[in-house]
Amino acid sequence: MATSAATKLIRSMASHVPSRSLIGLRRLRDLPLSVLHRPHEPEFALLARFGWHEPNVVDIGANRGQSIRSLNMVLAAPRIVAVEPNPVLAAHLRQRYPEVEVHNMGMALEPGEMELHVPRYGHTWWDTRASLAPAEAAEFLDASNFARFDPRRAALESVVVPVGPLDDLDLSPQLLKVDVEGVDDLVVRGAERTIARCRPVMLIERPSEQTTGFLSGRGYRAMDYDPATARLVDPGQVAGAFNTFFLTDRHRSELGVD
Repeated sequence: MATSAATKLIRSMASHVPSRSLIGLRRLRDLPLSVLHRPHEPEFALLARFGWHEPNVVDIGANRGQSIRSLNMVLAAPRIVAVEPNPVLAAHLRQRYPEVEVHNMGMALEPGEMELHVPRYGHTWWDTRASLAPAEAAEFLDASNFARFDPRRAALESVVVPVGPLDDLDLSPQLLKVDVEGVDDLVVRGAERTIARCRPVMLIERPSEQTTGFLSGRGYRAMDYDPATARLVDPGQVAGAFNTFFLTDRHRSELGVD
Protein backbone atom coordinates (compact mmCIF):
# COMPACT_ATOMS: atom_id res chain seq x y z
CA MET A 1 0.00 0.00 0.00
CA ALA A 2 1.45 3.35 -1.10
CA THR A 3 2.43 5.89 1.54
CA SER A 4 0.47 9.15 1.32
CA ALA A 5 2.21 12.48 0.80
CA ALA A 6 0.91 13.66 4.19
CA THR A 7 2.40 10.65 5.99
CA LYS A 8 5.75 11.17 4.25
CA LEU A 9 5.76 14.81 5.33
CA ILE A 10 4.87 13.97 8.95
CA ARG A 11 7.65 11.39 9.10
CA SER A 12 10.20 13.87 7.76
CA MET A 13 9.07 16.50 10.25
CA ALA A 14 9.28 14.00 13.12
CA SER A 15 12.86 13.19 12.14
CA HIS A 16 13.87 16.65 13.41
CA VAL A 17 12.43 16.06 16.89
CA PRO A 18 15.41 15.62 19.26
CA SER A 19 14.31 12.24 20.59
CA ARG A 20 15.15 8.79 19.28
CA SER A 21 11.81 7.38 20.37
CA LEU A 22 8.36 8.28 19.04
CA ILE A 23 6.52 6.87 22.03
CA GLY A 24 5.18 10.25 23.15
CA LEU A 25 4.06 11.35 19.69
CA ARG A 26 2.43 8.02 18.97
CA ARG A 27 0.50 8.09 22.23
CA LEU A 28 -1.00 11.39 21.07
CA ARG A 29 -1.88 9.79 17.74
CA ASP A 30 -3.57 6.88 19.53
CA LEU A 31 -5.61 9.16 21.79
CA PRO A 32 -8.64 9.49 19.45
CA LEU A 33 -8.88 5.69 19.21
CA SER A 34 -8.84 5.41 23.00
CA VAL A 35 -11.56 8.04 23.33
CA LEU A 36 -13.70 6.25 20.73
CA HIS A 37 -12.85 2.86 22.30
CA ARG A 38 -11.66 1.43 19.00
CA PRO A 39 -8.81 -1.04 18.46
CA HIS A 40 -5.86 0.27 16.47
CA GLU A 41 -6.46 -2.31 13.72
CA PRO A 42 -9.89 -3.58 12.59
CA GLU A 43 -8.94 -7.27 12.77
CA PHE A 44 -8.91 -7.14 16.57
CA ALA A 45 -12.69 -6.65 16.60
CA LEU A 46 -13.15 -10.26 15.48
CA LEU A 47 -11.54 -11.58 18.66
CA ALA A 48 -14.54 -10.54 20.75
CA ARG A 49 -16.63 -13.12 18.91
CA PHE A 50 -14.77 -16.04 20.53
CA GLY A 51 -16.43 -15.33 23.88
CA TRP A 52 -13.23 -15.90 25.84
CA HIS A 53 -12.97 -14.91 29.50
CA GLU A 54 -9.49 -14.23 30.88
CA PRO A 55 -7.82 -15.73 27.80
CA ASN A 56 -4.09 -16.35 27.70
CA VAL A 57 -2.59 -14.13 25.00
CA VAL A 58 1.00 -13.95 23.74
CA ASP A 59 1.87 -10.71 21.93
CA ILE A 60 5.09 -11.23 19.97
CA GLY A 61 6.52 -7.95 18.73
CA ALA A 62 4.59 -5.93 21.31
CA ASN A 63 6.35 -2.66 20.34
CA ARG A 64 4.97 0.28 22.37
CA GLY A 65 1.82 -1.61 23.46
CA GLN A 66 -0.71 -0.68 20.79
CA SER A 67 -1.90 -4.30 20.57
CA ILE A 68 -2.08 -4.58 24.36
CA ARG A 69 -4.40 -1.57 24.43
CA SER A 70 -6.58 -3.06 21.68
CA LEU A 71 -6.67 -6.51 23.30
CA ASN A 72 -7.86 -4.97 26.56
CA MET A 73 -10.67 -3.30 24.61
CA VAL A 74 -12.04 -6.38 22.85
CA LEU A 75 -11.32 -9.21 25.31
CA ALA A 76 -12.59 -9.86 28.83
CA ALA A 77 -9.68 -9.52 31.27
CA PRO A 78 -6.98 -11.01 29.00
CA ARG A 79 -3.82 -12.37 30.62
CA ILE A 80 -1.16 -11.01 28.31
CA VAL A 81 2.48 -12.01 27.89
CA ALA A 82 4.41 -9.52 25.74
CA VAL A 83 7.61 -10.35 23.86
CA GLU A 84 9.59 -7.33 22.65
CA PRO A 85 13.30 -7.35 21.68
CA ASN A 86 13.87 -3.57 21.78
CA PRO A 87 15.06 -2.81 25.34
CA VAL A 88 13.72 0.77 25.24
CA LEU A 89 10.24 -0.42 24.30
CA ALA A 90 10.34 -3.38 26.71
CA ALA A 91 11.09 -0.97 29.57
CA HIS A 92 8.22 1.26 28.42
CA LEU A 93 5.82 -1.72 28.41
CA ARG A 94 6.78 -2.72 31.95
CA GLN A 95 6.13 0.80 33.17
CA ARG A 96 2.89 1.42 31.26
CA TYR A 97 1.37 -2.07 31.66
CA PRO A 98 2.56 -3.46 35.02
CA GLU A 99 -0.04 -6.25 34.82
CA VAL A 100 1.60 -7.63 31.65
CA GLU A 101 4.45 -10.15 31.78
CA VAL A 102 7.17 -8.72 29.51
CA HIS A 103 10.04 -10.68 27.99
CA ASN A 104 12.80 -8.50 26.48
CA MET A 105 13.91 -10.90 23.75
CA GLY A 106 13.58 -11.81 20.11
CA MET A 107 12.34 -15.05 18.61
CA ALA A 108 14.78 -17.57 17.11
CA LEU A 109 15.14 -21.32 16.74
CA GLU A 110 17.92 -21.60 19.34
CA PRO A 111 18.79 -19.62 22.49
CA GLY A 112 21.49 -17.03 22.01
CA GLU A 113 21.95 -13.43 20.91
CA MET A 114 21.25 -11.58 17.67
CA GLU A 115 21.36 -8.03 16.41
CA LEU A 116 18.09 -6.12 16.28
CA HIS A 117 18.31 -3.66 13.39
CA VAL A 118 16.49 -0.35 13.79
CA PRO A 119 16.11 2.13 10.90
CA ARG A 120 16.98 5.70 11.90
CA TYR A 121 16.14 8.83 9.93
CA GLY A 122 17.42 12.07 11.40
CA HIS A 123 17.01 11.90 15.17
CA THR A 124 14.29 9.28 15.05
CA TRP A 125 14.45 5.53 15.56
CA TRP A 126 11.58 3.96 13.63
CA ASP A 127 11.15 1.19 16.17
CA THR A 128 7.97 -0.17 14.54
CA ARG A 129 10.15 -1.19 11.57
CA ALA A 130 12.91 -2.82 13.62
CA SER A 131 13.76 -6.37 12.57
CA LEU A 132 16.21 -9.17 13.22
CA ALA A 133 16.52 -9.24 9.41
CA PRO A 134 18.67 -6.24 8.35
CA ALA A 135 17.30 -6.08 4.79
CA GLU A 136 13.75 -5.86 6.14
CA ALA A 137 14.64 -2.92 8.39
CA ALA A 138 16.72 -1.12 5.73
CA GLU A 139 13.86 -1.32 3.20
CA PHE A 140 12.03 1.41 5.11
CA LEU A 141 14.75 4.01 4.53
CA ASP A 142 13.95 5.38 1.08
CA ALA A 143 12.03 8.10 -0.73
CA SER A 144 8.82 6.06 -0.78
CA ASN A 145 8.44 6.66 2.97
CA PHE A 146 9.79 10.20 3.54
CA ALA A 147 9.26 13.60 1.93
CA ARG A 148 12.44 15.05 0.40
CA PHE A 149 14.35 11.98 1.49
CA ASP A 150 18.03 12.64 2.20
CA PRO A 151 20.07 9.41 2.36
CA ARG A 152 22.76 11.20 4.37
CA ARG A 153 20.29 11.39 7.30
CA ALA A 154 19.48 7.68 7.13
CA ALA A 155 21.22 4.85 8.95
CA LEU A 156 20.61 1.35 10.18
CA GLU A 157 21.51 1.01 13.84
CA SER A 158 21.62 -2.16 15.86
CA VAL A 159 21.49 -3.46 19.40
CA VAL A 160 22.36 -6.97 20.59
CA VAL A 161 19.36 -8.71 22.15
CA PRO A 162 18.75 -12.17 23.67
CA VAL A 163 16.79 -14.56 21.48
CA GLY A 164 15.24 -17.98 21.78
CA PRO A 165 12.29 -20.15 20.71
CA LEU A 166 8.84 -19.48 22.07
CA ASP A 167 8.65 -23.13 23.09
CA ASP A 168 11.28 -22.44 25.78
CA LEU A 169 8.93 -20.01 27.57
CA ASP A 170 6.46 -22.86 28.26
CA LEU A 171 3.34 -20.73 27.68
CA SER A 172 -0.21 -21.87 26.93
CA PRO A 173 -1.76 -19.24 24.63
CA GLN A 174 -5.29 -19.25 23.30
CA LEU A 175 -4.26 -16.38 21.03
CA LEU A 176 -0.85 -15.86 19.47
CA LYS A 177 -0.34 -12.45 17.84
CA VAL A 178 2.81 -12.01 15.73
CA ASP A 179 4.20 -8.76 14.30
CA VAL A 180 7.92 -9.22 13.72
CA GLU A 181 8.85 -7.51 10.44
CA GLY A 182 9.87 -10.39 8.23
CA VAL A 183 10.94 -13.12 10.65
CA ASP A 184 7.52 -14.67 11.35
CA ASP A 185 8.82 -17.98 10.01
CA LEU A 186 11.31 -18.13 12.91
CA VAL A 187 8.50 -17.46 15.36
CA VAL A 188 6.19 -20.25 14.23
CA ARG A 189 8.95 -22.82 13.77
CA GLY A 190 10.27 -21.98 17.23
CA ALA A 191 6.75 -22.39 18.61
CA GLU A 192 6.01 -25.77 17.00
CA ARG A 193 5.45 -27.63 20.28
CA THR A 194 3.37 -24.78 21.73
CA ILE A 195 1.18 -24.68 18.63
CA ALA A 196 0.70 -28.46 18.64
CA ARG A 197 -0.16 -28.48 22.36
CA CYS A 198 -2.40 -25.40 22.58
CA ARG A 199 -3.80 -24.98 19.04
CA PRO A 200 -4.11 -21.18 19.48
CA VAL A 201 -5.84 -18.73 17.19
CA MET A 202 -3.04 -16.87 15.39
CA LEU A 203 -3.01 -13.33 14.05
CA ILE A 204 0.11 -12.67 11.96
CA GLU A 205 1.09 -9.47 10.17
CA ARG A 206 2.16 -10.03 6.56
CA PRO A 207 2.86 -13.78 6.93
CA SER A 208 5.47 -15.25 4.61
CA GLU A 209 4.80 -18.13 2.27
CA GLN A 210 6.95 -20.29 4.54
CA THR A 211 4.77 -19.45 7.54
CA THR A 212 1.55 -20.08 5.62
CA GLY A 213 2.85 -23.42 4.38
CA PHE A 214 4.11 -24.45 7.82
CA LEU A 215 0.76 -23.72 9.48
CA SER A 216 -1.28 -25.19 6.64
CA GLY A 217 0.54 -28.47 7.17
CA ARG A 218 -0.58 -28.37 10.81
CA GLY A 219 -4.27 -27.95 10.16
CA TYR A 220 -4.53 -24.15 9.99
CA ARG A 221 -6.31 -22.14 7.31
CA ALA A 222 -5.33 -18.56 6.45
CA MET A 223 -8.20 -16.04 6.41
CA ASP A 224 -8.44 -12.23 6.24
CA TYR A 225 -10.95 -10.08 8.09
CA ASP A 226 -13.10 -7.78 5.96
CA PRO A 227 -14.08 -4.79 8.15
CA ALA A 228 -16.69 -3.68 5.61
CA THR A 229 -18.73 -6.84 6.15
CA ALA A 230 -17.27 -8.03 9.50
CA ARG A 231 -16.66 -11.40 7.85
CA LEU A 232 -13.69 -13.68 7.34
CA VAL A 233 -12.70 -14.21 3.71
CA ASP A 234 -9.92 -15.95 1.81
CA PRO A 235 -6.62 -14.04 1.63
CA GLY A 236 -6.25 -11.50 -1.16
CA GLN A 237 -9.85 -10.29 -1.09
CA VAL A 238 -9.34 -7.32 1.27
CA ALA A 239 -7.38 -4.41 -0.18
CA GLY A 240 -4.62 -3.18 2.12
CA ALA A 241 -4.97 -6.00 4.66
CA PHE A 242 -1.87 -6.45 6.82
CA ASN A 243 -2.99 -9.07 9.33
CA THR A 244 -3.99 -12.64 8.55
CA PHE A 245 -5.82 -15.02 10.87
CA PHE A 246 -4.78 -18.66 11.03
CA LEU A 247 -7.65 -20.82 12.27
CA THR A 248 -8.27 -24.51 12.84
CA ASP A 249 -11.53 -26.26 11.97
CA ARG A 250 -12.62 -25.85 15.59
CA HIS A 251 -11.98 -22.11 15.53
CA ARG A 252 -13.98 -21.68 12.34
CA SER A 253 -16.82 -23.74 13.80
CA GLU A 254 -16.91 -21.48 16.86
CA LEU A 255 -17.23 -18.48 14.56
CA GLY A 256 -19.73 -20.13 12.22
CA VAL A 257 -17.32 -19.87 9.28
CA ASP A 258 -17.15 -22.48 6.50
